[in-house]
Amino acid sequence: MSIYFSRFLMQYSGFGLQRALLVLSSVCVMVLAGCVPVEPIEINEEFTLEFGGTGHNKRQDMLVIFDGVVEDSRCPSTVNCIVAGQVTLALSLTVAGTTEHLQLTLGDNRDNAIHRFGDAGDYELELLSVSPYPETEEPLPQKKYLATFIIRRVTFCPEIYAPVCGNEFKRTACLTMPCKLQELYKTYGNRCEANGARADVFFEGECDELEATPVEQSHDCLVRYSPFCDCNGTGH
Repeated sequence: MSIYFSRFLMQYSGFGLQRALLVLSSVCVMVLAGCVPVEPIEINEEFTLEFGGTGHNKRQDMLVIFDGVVEDSRCPSTVNCIVAGQVTLALSLTVAGTTEHLQLTLGDNRDNAIHRFGDAGDYELELLSVSPYPETEEPLPQKKYLATFIIRRVTFCPEIYAPVCGNEFKRTACLTMPCKLQELYKTYGNRCEANGARADVFFEGECDELEATPVEQSHDCLVRYSPFCDCNGTGH
């Protein structure tokens, strides 16, 4: 164990003593609990943590700890339910030596799975998935949970209305579990907003009658009335 700590201190020697000790204290708790060591994470790349696991981004001085599962009311795959339910995780997020405790929920509202942070809210932590999915009504042991996250840089868009039609994914009520995400058409204020929402842009302009309807398999033949005249003056 002393060798592990020596290597840790060498690795984070440029971190600053106070911050290095803060990370080290988290590692000590994990070692005593028999958990895995700190895992490196990168901005804009997905990472997975097990219960009690820790992810660390050295460059941005960020530490994410999966503290536990607060609620898992997701409808078991062997049961017919009216609502899909949700799963809520407790996390600890440390940035530049300051720690906040938060909860992220994966369910009907995607906003509940995202937490913005940073001095100007220029980063966001999103909960992408939680496994395993419950098969029965018997509660799962905490130690079996795995959670996948991503930390992104937030893009601030100009307040210019130049709408584009793109997509978004929403969960709807279903009887077959787990409920799948449904892809729907959505109008975004401009291409920057669509890119920030990680949406596919199908065409410029509002979605109009397509708004909030299911996205077709192919977008090559979208029926939109957009008349024009050719060089011979013939209308199309």
